[in-house]
Amino acid sequence: MRRFSGRRITRRAVAVAAAGIVIAAGATATSLAAWTDTEWVFGSATGNARLGTSVFGVQQSVVGDSTAFTDRSTADGGSMVFTVNAASLSPGADVFGYVNLRTIVKSVGATVVLNPATQGATTDADLFAALVYSARVVGASVTCDASVFSAATSASIQEIVPTTTALTVGSGSSTFALDAGTTTDPGTAKRVCFRVTLPAGASSSLQGKGAYPVWNFVSTSS
Repeated sequence: MRRFSGRRITRRAVAVAAAGIVIAAGATATSLAAWTDTEWVFGSATGNARLGTSVFGVQQSVVGDSTAFTDRSTADGGSMVFTVNAASLSPGADVFGYVNLRTIVKSVGATVVLNPATQGATTDADLFAALVYSARVVGASVTCDASVFSAATSASIQEIVPTTTALTVGSGSSTFALDAGTTTDPGTAKRVCFRVTLPAGASSSLQGKGAYPVWNFVSTSS
């Protein structure tokens, strides 16, 4: 029987093991290779339009503007002229004024709130404190007079400030809406009618006094 020395067997075992390591390493290196692919996307609006922002703006028109509309974003704003005898009120007398509001071309719609009045320059504080008012929203061609305030509220007559409200109180949660403009035209205008009253029984100490109540409307895009 042929005999193999232990040393020769050991050398062969080492050689076989080394070959196995090389083969295993080669197999591992091969398994790291893979196909790759890259995909890109971009954000857009409908019709592949760019993502963008809306347009928003509200303008006003008072008596002196005729049919024109303009921006007046700082105090004191437009002069809302009240009816005859507004400068010579007697106790129990009412006077009426208005402002028209609308959104601009391409604007989204608006939700509008009327803030409390503040005292304009040269206002006598005691008369300002004594005056009360109310406000209703109507169509832009409606005449602001006593009939607007005696009529029942409806879809076409919205009360935002009730009768005999102090000038220092605004419309609060009673907001009103302005329609959006189109790509070519502004939104449909609405008229806010004001009625200011010197209450019956007002103090005689108010004779000869004057006041400039200054209101502002805050519009939020909708």
